[in-house]
Amino acid sequence: MLQVLIGIIVIAIVVVCAMYLYQRNLLKKVNALRDQINVIENYDLEARLSDENVTDFSGETLKKFTELRTKYDEKAMPAVAEAVEIADEIEEDFHGTAALSMGGRVKELQDAVDDAKELLDSIQLEVKAFDDEIEAQNQASDQLRTWFRKYHKELDEQAYKYGDSVTKLNERLTDLEARFNKFCEIADDGDREAAAEVLTDVKNGTADFEELVEQIPELCQPLLQEFPDQLAELKQGYGHLISENYHFTEPDIDHLVEALEVKRQATLERVADLDLTQVKETNEGMASEIDRLYDVMEQEIDARPKVQQMLIPFAEHLTHAKNQNRLLTNELDRLSISYTLNNDEIATARQLDEQLKQIEADFNADQKRLEAKTAIDSQILANLQAGEKAMTAVEEQQTEINDSVAELQNDEKLARDAVQRFVADLRATKRHVESLNLPGIPMDYMDFFFLVSDELSQLSKDMNKQQINMDEITKKMLVLQDDFEKLHEKTDSIRDSATLTERVIQYAQRLSMQHPELDDAINRSQQLFSEFEYSRALETIGAAVENIEPGVFKQIEDSYYREVGKR
Repeated sequence: MLQVLIGIIVIAIVVVCAMYLYQRNLLKKVNALRDQINVIENYDLEARLSDENVTDFSGETLKKFTELRTKYDEKAMPAVAEAVEIADEIEEDFHGTAALSMGGRVKELQDAVDDAKELLDSIQLEVKAFDDEIEAQNQASDQLRTWFRKYHKELDEQAYKYGDSVTKLNERLTDLEARFNKFCEIADDGDREAAAEVLTDVKNGTADFEELVEQIPELCQPLLQEFPDQLAELKQGYGHLISENYHFTEPDIDHLVEALEVKRQATLERVADLDLTQVKETNEGMASEIDRLYDVMEQEIDARPKVQQMLIPFAEHLTHAKNQNRLLTNELDRLSISYTLNNDEIATARQLDEQLKQIEADFNADQKRLEAKTAIDSQILANLQAGEKAMTAVEEQQTEINDSVAELQNDEKLARDAVQRFVADLRATKRHVESLNLPGIPMDYMDFFFLVSDELSQLSKDMNKQQINMDEITKKMLVLQDDFEKLHEKTDSIRDSATLTERVIQYAQRLSMQHPELDDAINRSQQLFSEFEYSRALETIGAAVENIEPGVFKQIEDSYYREVGKR
């Protein structure tokens, strides 16, 4: 029984402790929520949204401000009051066992505090946005006042950089300032929403104005400072050069200068109206045209002394080229009597003479223009330079022709000497063959010998003609040289075959005492020898001996060639 009582007492103690802890936790939550209520009650929105501040606004801004005040009065404050009321009720009923049923009420208090805080936070953010906008507009107002002072001073003190556009720039600056003043009036009246729209318009206008102020000096600089001096210099220089009898490849330079001046004035007028479209491109085009006119005039100034320097040397060069061509033509006429000229040398020399006549005619025409003071110096210079180049080409061709015919007489002497050597060679070859004491000469050899003899005879006739064609003679000499080499080879072949055949037959006759089968080969070889078939005779007896005694034919052959100096 005592144990049961002790158990009951323990359970009671646990329950009491649990209730105590539960009540304590609830009380902590309620106190924490009460602290949150105190915080949001101190947001200080009452004073910011007071009726005194309403007088600072108008228009859409006043409407928004009024809506915020209404939201504060009709939604936020009742929500705070509800949360306070629930907290008071909880604290009033929070005692004894009643605390056990307070969990739902604390949850209700939590929701009420969250709703009130959310409303007050959103209102506070909107109020801050109002304040930030007002601050931003005030700062923009201060900055714009500084900006207007800066550009008024710029246009007053640096007006020369803007030319006539300074008038329109001042007008635009005045217009911007008027719009800025309108912004200030609207802002002062309290309609910050409408003021913000005007401020945006003013800022866009100032950005456009700054772009103009940045671009115009750069565009005006050549129009106001460079081009006027350059055009005046061109006009004055043109007049001076005309008085000095200069003429130009570009006609009416004075009219072109006047047209550029008209374009410059028109461009300045566009800049004065603040119309900058294509102005940069126009300036670049004018600068390029001015440079081109300078080049046209300088080209003639540079050309005149060069022309004067070239006239005498050119005339001397022309005279020399004509004399050279005359001498070349005379030499060709002389050579054509004795030689055939195969490369149209005479026709080419005549063409060169015609070229020189045309160069001379052009030169004479240029001299007349110079004397009449109607010449364009750069064109005369170009003609002289082209003439020099043409005469150099003519002289190069003259040299080529002269070189091609200069060796004709020497080539003729060499050819005659060669013919004499060929005649002596042919006689020596004939004597050599006769000295071999052969029973006869093969017909193919004789045919080739007489062919060479006929070629040599024809060459001698060609050399004795009244007009020699050295090209044909040279070709025939090359053929004859090749045929003489073949004749020597054929002559050596007959000599070698005949001599070797005799030696091998002698050896075979000694060998036949032991090898009578060689007799038929000996007889066949002798038969072929008597028929002038020396190569076949050597092949027949050589093969037979080689069959009996391998290597012996090679020994006899090597011994023979050592004697005649071939190995």
